[in-house]
Formats: sequence, C-alpha cells, structure tokens
Amino acid sequence: MKKWTRLGAAVLTLTLCLVFGVLLLSCMKPMEDRAYDLSLGWTTEAMPEGWVYNQKGWTVFLQEGETVTELTPDGFGGFDRLDEPGQTFYFSRVLSEEVDGPTLRLDAAISSVAVFLDGALLYTDCPELDHRIGYLRLPMLDWVREEPVLVTLPQSYQGK
Repeated sequence: MKKWTRLGAAVLTLTLCLVFGVLLLSCMKPMEDRAYDLSLGWTTEAMPEGWVYNQKGWTVFLQEGETVTELTPDGFGGFDRLDEPGQTFYFSRVLSEEVDGPTLRLDAAISSVAVFLDGALLYTDCPELDHRIGYLRLPMLDWVREEPVLVTLPQSYQGK
C-alpha cells in the first residue's frame, strides 16, 4: 500500500510541476535586445563625409529661471547661442521607444551631467548643486571621462 501511495504522490507532483511549468512559460516573455541611437553627432573624430544632421526629436535649449531660449542647430553638431565655455544647456525629448531594460547612455567626456525624467532628478555628477531646471549650473570636468554615463530609467519612462 505504501508503494502505491508513493507512486501516486510522485505522479501528482510531476503533473503539478508540468502544469505550473507550462503556465509559467506561457506567461514569460523574453527580453529583446533593442537599442536606439538618439545621439545628435557622430562617433568618429572627424565629421563623416555626407553626414546629415538629424534632431531625432530632441529640443535643445537654455533656461534661466522660467525663461526658455530654444537653440538652433548649426549643422555641424553644435548649437547657436552657446556663448561661454561650460555653459549649462538642456536636451529634452519625449521617450516613445519601447525597450525592456531602459538605460540612457551619455557620452559626456568633459561635461558634468544631470538627468531628469518629468522634472524629477534621476542622476547627477554634482549632487551638491541646486537641481532645479533653469537654476542648475554644471561645471566642466577637470578630467576626461573614459566611460559613458549609464542611467537606468524606471519602467514607466515611456511618454515622459
């Protein structure tokens, strides 16, 4: 009798494992390895021949308090009205691309950065500064950043 009880328990256990395994696999969706290049410049030292500027949805602007001044691209990877070295300016864009592990990669070799999502600070090189948009004054770095800054975005980033 013990032999039949053990056999029944083993069959029941295997059946439950099979049912729950199938349910688990049907609910799981593998992460897709997807990346979007939202950069405004080129990756080589010199401008590639035939390179055409693409704003890719970005708005670039200066902000002093509540006064916003939109910057116009100069066609060579820069913007007008940037008069002083190290001047703080802002990039803004609604993130509509869908990715499983949202991460923002910033290649800012000699610039300090701050990243905001809907006005909330997500990352900064300078935590001691005033982090209100329009009041932030980021310093130039005294060194060259060798690696990009990687900022993990919350899963609710889309549309912000």
